[in-house]
Amino acid sequence: NPTIRGQAQGFLVLVTYGAGMLIGAQSTGWLFNELVSGNGAGTMEQWQIYWMVPAIFAAVVMAFFAAMFYEKNAATASERGA
Repeated sequence: NPTIRGQAQGFLVLVTYGAGMLIGAQSTGWLFNELVSGNGAGTMEQWQIYWMVPAIFAAVVMAFFAAMFYEKNAATASERGA
């Protein structure tokens, strides 16, 4: 149904670019204040910890997608040429 598909795409954009960017900006701002800016200019170790947090979060999200979104019927995928 094209109407529902359009609504789903709109909702995905809202969640990704609206709420996702808002939560991401607020959480990284808080993380920066806690790890880096509160201690002067910030050492290399503080910056490494700062960038490790979003890297680990991205790895967890990637593992979630890999586990949840897989081809349920491998024979059908090979027949389509995927």
